[in-house]
Amino acid sequence: YSLYILSIGQILFSFYYIFESIFQGKMRAYRSLFLIASGAILNILLNLLFIPYFGINGAALSTLISSIFIFIAGMIMIYKHE
Repeated sequence: YSLYILSIGQILFSFYYIFESIFQGKMRAYRSLFLIASGAILNILLNLLFIPYFGINGAALSTLISSIFIFIAGMIMIYKHE
């Protein structure tokens, strides 16, 4: 079950590399750093919350939620500052 959750998260996280390329091309690399750092902090906080209750599935779920956050925030950053 946890590998299924992680595979969905990795598909969404793969869009981060596209966002990073767009930010690099627009000379706004700091947005890429902000995006990945905020996703990592969110993942750590969610791990602290979910792992005690759900174990390895909680870790996979927190990674999925962080990937969704990075995807949505990246889309907003790109379209807002187009």
